[in-house]
Amino acid sequence: MEITKSLSMKNIIRVSRLAILVLVGMILILSASLSSIYAQGNASNRDKLAYVSNDNHLILYDPHDHSETILLEDVRSFRLGRDGRIAFTRSYTNDPALYVFDPTMPDLAPIDVSQNPTVESYPLAWSPDGRYLAFALYQESSDYSISDHSIYVWDGEASTNITPDNGLDTAKRFYVDWSHDGRLAFTVIYGWSTVDIPAEIYVWDGNSTMNLSQNPEGEDWRVRWGMSGQLMFASYRDEGNGFYVWDGVSFKDGSPDVDSFIRLAPELHPNYAGWMGDSIVGFTVYPESSPSDTKEIVLWNLESESVVERFPVSSENAWSWLAEGGQVVLSSHLASGLPSYYLDVESTDGEILFSTHTGEFSWSADGYLAYCEFDEELGWILSVWDGNETWAVARVSYRPVQWQRGGSSFSCNNG
Repeated sequence: MEITKSLSMKNIIRVSRLAILVLVGMILILSASLSSIYAQGNASNRDKLAYVSNDNHLILYDPHDHSETILLEDVRSFRLGRDGRIAFTRSYTNDPALYVFDPTMPDLAPIDVSQNPTVESYPLAWSPDGRYLAFALYQESSDYSISDHSIYVWDGEASTNITPDNGLDTAKRFYVDWSHDGRLAFTVIYGWSTVDIPAEIYVWDGNSTMNLSQNPEGEDWRVRWGMSGQLMFASYRDEGNGFYVWDGVSFKDGSPDVDSFIRLAPELHPNYAGWMGDSIVGFTVYPESSPSDTKEIVLWNLESESVVERFPVSSENAWSWLAEGGQVVLSSHLASGLPSYYLDVESTDGEILFSTHTGEFSWSADGYLAYCEFDEELGWILSVWDGNETWAVARVSYRPVQWQRGGSSFSCNNG
């Protein structure tokens, strides 16, 4: 009798284990199917262009079929997250608050993120995963100078002031960049001129704000996170001027370890450096440090500290760098009067693909170029180039524009 019970119990255990294995297998298959569906959905999730029209409507424009959708009315500034949520301020002056609105739930009222009716606010950037929103609050004195300027992070429920308490002066501007693991690097600009008070870079890691620069006598700016968590920035410091890379994990006394900073290819004197891939950096080289000479774009491997590839730049314009993905070369230079910039787009073989007088511009994640073109009769026109042809999207002036999937924000003006 006891043996029978024991065998029955073992059979039950075997059946239970088999059921668990079958269930786990079904979950894995379902998970794989969902991942496949999600990947296919993302593949069709085309990048769209958001802009504020001259009548203060926030428009979402699809360059693939030229369709437009009105997302909001009475918008002054905005940042669009990759998940579609919108951080925005209203166009009328009696409401300085910062709001977050989810277009997928239009019946829900926008959330007041700043929750401070006495100060002005504006959005800076969403984190790539949509978990955080960086924004700023500021107050003006009677002479219209900024008397207080602070940077905050909203996590979906509460806002945290991450402004460094040991800054060199009152902040005038912030430039931010999010890492893929939710860390925020931001440059603090203390005035229109950085001669007297140099700009500094700070990093917020989700709990505290750290001074990355640790360089009170020199200027640090142009901070960019790499895919693997490395942080690149430009710097004037005693060790030499140029671009530096922090590995993102080396600390000393609670701050990024300055001794771990790697100076990027000092013998090549890089300019306009940017991430081209994991541990791959692209930058412009001017022979003999003269912009008038023939230039080239260099791809540099940080790990091996060696040149991966070189691309000659045929344009004589002053600025040159690789666009995201390394497909084309951008070249721009200052011009007298309006417009402020002249834009050339070249292939990596030096062939001019596109050329125009323009204002600011930004690349989409799928290769479209949005730019502002100046017409003497019509004024500023927001336009798009798809690699073959160009067309006008809207007439806009001093209105923000942004690609939905992480493109930098810009506005149509004279620079």
